Amino acid sequence: MQVARRAIGRDHKVIILPIITCDHCCACCEHIAGPPYTQDELLEMREQQPDAYTALYPDLMAAIDRRDMHVAMGDADLIPCGFLDKDGKCSHYEHRPAICRDFERGGYCCQQAVIGRAKIVSSEPFSNMRKK
Repeated sequence: MQVARRAIGRDHKVIILPIITCDHCCACCEHIAGPPYTQDELLEMREQQPDAYTALYPDLMAAIDRRDMHVAMGDADLIPCGFLDKDGKCSHYEHRPAICRDFERGGYCCQQAVIGRAKIVSSEPFSNMRKK
């Protein structure tokens, strides 16, 4: 299903958005600095889906390392999710975080990301994963 909506731009003018599809858009994944799993999600996956967790873990750790490097350089807002592949798709779509599963295509956050390529998801849940 494709979605066309009106949105309010930064200058408070109504903007008619183009039909929104996810094909090669990636606006929602551009500035989250890593897969935004919560600790509970990761623990649940490790316990209930150990094979999925084992397959996902190396990519997750690589994303954390990449994020940490960019934070040290002061440009963490400039990197996409570590699971975003070269084709603009999630490399672990079947086991993506809840915030990604719940993201409403064409919803407010989607519109804001498309309009301004704004940072729409905090990387806060992602920040303390190495500690446990």
